[in-house]
Amino acid sequence: MRLTTGLLSTIVLFLATCSSGWGQAQYGGRSATITGAMKYRLQQARTVGQDSAGRVYTVFNGTGRNPWILFGTPYWTFPTWQPGRVQLTDDSPMTACSIAYNVMTNEVLCRFNQDTTTYTLKPVAFAIEGMPFVRLSEKGYPFYYQILYKGDAQLFEGYKRKMTLVRPQPYDNSRASLIGYFLGLERYYYLKLPNAPMRTFQLNRRSFMQAMGDNVDTRLLPPGDVLTVADVVRVLADYDAH
Repeated sequence: MRLTTGLLSTIVLFLATCSSGWGQAQYGGRSATITGAMKYRLQQARTVGQDSAGRVYTVFNGTGRNPWILFGTPYWTFPTWQPGRVQLTDDSPMTACSIAYNVMTNEVLCRFNQDTTTYTLKPVAFAIEGMPFVRLSEKGYPFYYQILYKGDAQLFEGYKRKMTLVRPQPYDNSRASLIGYFLGLERYYYLKLPNAPMRTFQLNRRSFMQAMGDNVDTRLLPPGDVLTVADVVRVLADYDAH
């Protein structure tokens, strides 16, 4: 079963009306040495795999016939493709697909049914293995956030992934050059209360209480400074109950 005519028309119309260029890469400490052309190539991940030593790596188009290798992946998951759903517009339904979320470029890639075509989309919402994400605008820049709690109070988690470049070196007796590696996922937590702007906080008592203001029952917080997502959700559920 391939894409239906209606769904394909919706995707084509959606892509035609989307503005381009709001996916931005994050680079590590040697970013000053990256040229504009190099930035472009480093946003075009070609293949993500795993070598004989168990290391995850990403292949990029390098110079000439020599590809570039970075250890790690720019995507949210490995393996890259996961079962999911995507919602293209506010008034459209969720549609099942294979989905890949490129955290580095803030792009969502989808494959529908048995169609092997990869579509780069900017949906209003999507889900990866049942975990929901929504597109929100923070300081005018659209970004995807995982929904951790949704009531009158809302809790979101945002992700970033950076890369660090190293001096190019031969990789695995091939034409490829190892030029760097991706760092682990950076996690950011955001709180949205009714009639209030979205606020970022860290998973510690002081930061969370500053974000909540006077809207927190401190008896629900564990002793000590470190909090978990479950601690925050418990407080927000109590907030909604009152």
